[in-house]
Amino acid sequence: MTASLMNDYAAMLAAGRRVITVELQGHGHTRDIGRPLRYELLADDIAALEQLSGSIYHQAYRDVAPDPERWPGLVRKVLDLDAQPQDWPAARVAAIAAPTMLVVADSDIVRLEHAVEMFHLLGGGVAGDIHGLPAARLAVVPGTTHTGLCDRAEWVVPMIAEFLDDAGG
Repeated sequence: MTASLMNDYAAMLAAGRRVITVELQGHGHTRDIGRPLRYELLADDIAALEQLSGSIYHQAYRDVAPDPERWPGLVRKVLDLDAQPQDWPAARVAAIAAPTMLVVADSDIVRLEHAVEMFHLLGGGVAGDIHGLPAARLAVVPGTTHTGLCDRAEWVVPMIAEFLDDAGG
């Protein structure tokens, strides 16, 4: 696709929405950065751009980071971290004695099944009317993503405050 045709596409699409156009490493106005051209690396670049560029996390990083231009590298590292197995032994989780509150979004990176499993390991999920409330709590914030939790303070903070009050914190 020629640059002028790409500009036409972007301009027409931008009439009613935010548009981000992407040039891959060594293409168009983007210089070659001396890294091999590999689909998985280009895919990482695109994932980093689409997932977090311009997000509240990106802005917060730019506000305090000594090297704000290193944002794409950090995103790649976070994506790699997220791809690693989280094999915490159930016995170790169940051994946590401190009152624990898990807060997840209903459209979170953290699978709801995983959050519920952790909640059960922490002693949650019992019939509270019969056995009393457990020291663990699970809050699932509706209509929200992982990063969207930052925009739900008016819902989440009162739940956390009540939890801390009940836990003696």
